[in-house]
Amino acid sequence: MPIETNHSAAGQSISDDHAQLSDLVSRIRSAIETGQGSLAKELLLRLTRLYGSHFEHEERLMARIEYPALHDHRREHHDLIGTLTNINQTLHLENLQSVSVTVAAHLETALKHTIETDRRFLDFMDGAA
Repeated sequence: MPIETNHSAAGQSISDDHAQLSDLVSRIRSAIETGQGSLAKELLLRLTRLYGSHFEHEERLMARIEYPALHDHRREHHDLIGTLTNINQTLHLENLQSVSVTVAAHLETALKHTIETDRRFLDFMDGAA
């Protein structure tokens, strides 16, 4: 993912990622609720990859504009990827129905947190323009 040269393009790219992340979380929840374990697992792997590329892109932007909370934000990214990895492993080892509520709650909390923390970064970026 290339680094944008202006803040509005960077903000739009991050917002586009959020829309894709939100869509995947909704699709995973639906797959879990309808007992489509294979689909849920496939979508969760896609979600993990999308989060990884989103975080990589975002961290490059943060470093470029010397975002003061970069270290903390990077740690949050690491923690979230760890949570997603654990969820992936849980879905492979356990019955889908037994973890469905927990998985959906974790994914929705992670998405909400991502959007909120990214909003602070985008606000900072807009002020640095």
